[in-house]
Amino acid sequence: MAGKGFSYERKICNQLSLWWTNNKRDDIFWRTSGSGARATTRSKIGKNTFGQYGDIQANDPIGQPFIDVFLTEIKRGYPNATVSNIIDAAPKTKANQLEEFITKTRHSSVLAGAYSWMIIHKRDRREPTIIIPRSNAEKLCVFTNCAKYKKLFSYIKFYTKQKTSCEIVQILFYDFLQIVKPEQIIEMSK
Repeated sequence: MAGKGFSYERKICNQLSLWWTNNKRDDIFWRTSGSGARATTRSKIGKNTFGQYGDIQANDPIGQPFIDVFLTEIKRGYPNATVSNIIDAAPKTKANQLEEFITKTRHSSVLAGAYSWMIIHKRDRREPTIIIPRSNAEKLCVFTNCAKYKKLFSYIKFYTKQKTSCEIVQILFYDFLQIVKPEQIIEMSK
């Protein structure tokens, strides 16, 4: 499973790099050391590790605005990590995988000092999606024609097992790359 996940992380880093540079370069983003494990371990003893939280780092400073805005986790597989499994779970059911991903990613974004967070998830035999907080989707819509693209977004509000509110937007990965321009994220990073 790890090999499949690492390969997918590299693929996503290449695709994000091409999107970020208008198809000029595929080397702007790359996997963090141990997919963020080093930063997680160091944070447990009160130490920060620049650029090593989450699954993606900027290899080139031109990609740093993306990293400053979105602490990003990449997940491959996990067929039960769906919003439906959060909504229709019985009250005493343990946290769903997606809920666990969101909780971990939110926490990592705080440790990293990122503006927000993003999860890129591809279930087997499905298209990859991006999950971001609703508030950030709305900010990105300031720069786009939301009415035109609204049907591409799925919005949901739910409460985690820890009783905290979570409002997310989910969109297909490739639709996100078509709708959102790197300049919008650069503007958010200021």
